[in-house]
Amino acid sequence: MRAPDPVPGVYFGGSSPAAIEVAARHIDLYLTWGEPPQQVAQKIARARELAAAEGRELRFGIRLHVIVRDSVAEARRDAQKLIEHITPEIEAEGQRALTKYESEGQRRMLELQRGGRTVYGYGQICGPASGWFAAGPARRW
Repeated sequence: MRAPDPVPGVYFGGSSPAAIEVAARHIDLYLTWGEPPQQVAQKIARARELAAAEGRELRFGIRLHVIVRDSVAEARRDAQKLIEHITPEIEAEGQRALTKYESEGQRRMLELQRGGRTVYGYGQICGPASGWFAAGPARRW
C-alpha cells in the first residue's frame, strides 16, 4: 500500500506532561481546550520549548465555542442564554460524572468549572457546563 500524497497531518491534544512530550516529538498540530489565556499560553510555551529541543515546530489549535454578534454585550447575552438553565444540581452531577476520568485536561476543566461562572477580560470567556464560550475579538497566541 502506498502512503497518501500528501501525507495528512497528525492532530493531538493532551494536557499532561507526558502528552505534551508526545506532541513535541510526533505531532503536527497540538490541540488544547479553552482555558484562561495564561494557562493556554503556558502550555503552548512548554510544547514549543520541547518541540524546539527535538528540532521541530508545532502548530496549535484551541477548542472554544465561539459566539459572534454585532457587539460584545450581545455575544455575552447569548452566551448566558446557553448556560442559564444549567442548575447547580445539573452542574454538580456533570462534575461528579467527569471526576471518574483520568484525563489531565478534564481535571483542569473541572477545576475551572468549580470556580463558578467567570468572565475573563480579553475576549469574554464564560462557563461552566461542559465547555467555555468566547465572545469578542480573536486572540493570537
